[in-house]
Amino acid sequence: MKKLFFIAALSSIALVSCVKNEMDPSATQQDEITFNAPVVAPSTKAIIDGAVYPKTESFGVYAWHSSSNDPYMENVQVSNVAGLEDDQTGESYGEEGGWKPAQATYWPKEGTLDFDAYSPYSVNSFVSATKADGIVLTDYVVADPADTDLMYALRSKNKSNVNDGANDGIPYDGVDIAFKHALTAVQLKAKTASEYTGTTIVITSIEIENAISKGTFRQNESTSDPAWTPTATEDKYAYTDGTVTVSGIDCGTKLLLPQSLSDDLAVTITYTINGIEQTGTFLFKDHKNGKDESDGDVTVDSWEMGNKYVYTLVFTLDEIFFEPIVTDWETIIVS
Repeated sequence: MKKLFFIAALSSIALVSCVKNEMDPSATQQDEITFNAPVVAPSTKAIIDGAVYPKTESFGVYAWHSSSNDPYMENVQVSNVAGLEDDQTGESYGEEGGWKPAQATYWPKEGTLDFDAYSPYSVNSFVSATKADGIVLTDYVVADPADTDLMYALRSKNKSNVNDGANDGIPYDGVDIAFKHALTAVQLKAKTASEYTGTTIVITSIEIENAISKGTFRQNESTSDPAWTPTATEDKYAYTDGTVTVSGIDCGTKLLLPQSLSDDLAVTITYTINGIEQTGTFLFKDHKNGKDESDGDVTVDSWEMGNKYVYTLVFTLDEIFFEPIVTDWETIIVS
């Protein structure tokens, strides 16, 4: 007899605040718009590893002037430039390089700019924006292998090339960008409950079924918190197979659309026990009890933006025993 138990654990991803890089107030600032190295909420380890935005990636930017609702910068690609220098002082951004638009863009002489950003720039075909509401991704599709770490930035407000917002007089050499994860991370693990000597358990396929894969994201800058509006599209996401032991295996992490745990959102697993194929399907809604980072009890009714959910499949096997009996002789007396 075989048994599988499904254990859910929740790891909430903390958010970061805007980071301010200050420099000598007497330094002359360049007129060209550049960006400080973006900071990121703790990683799902898909594209972003840690809180530092990778130099190999690029992001998209909108800018809004204080006197107009029309974009001052519209869906502009920003990338890392090695050896970037201040064009007036000659100061270098160092080995990490600097961040600037693909097309040089310059500060207005009067007024301030607000900046909205999203990442990666490769999703730009889904993106639009308004000054009132910020970034919108319309009918965004999360396609397998579901490894794009989609992010949006907190709006960077009241910026100019002579102060760091709100006319506080602090100069800086780039616009601050603080990214937050727009998707949810779902990690699947598997292990055996004990060391089952002489038994080999191999997962041959494992996938999430009936997940909503398409939706529209709105930054909602002027009204409420950022949110997704999912559509009814459902999809499958394949995880990595392998041999299961008591020490466990990591079947991988997918970056999926935030959604409620519907009646048919499930994990389907095919595996073998000593070469004999078995199958099982487990509903996420039946496994709501978890722990957060502080080891506090949580109830998981839905997958939320910026959270990573870790589910572990535990294989429990029942050992075979025997109960021998002996049937008494039937005696036949022959005369």
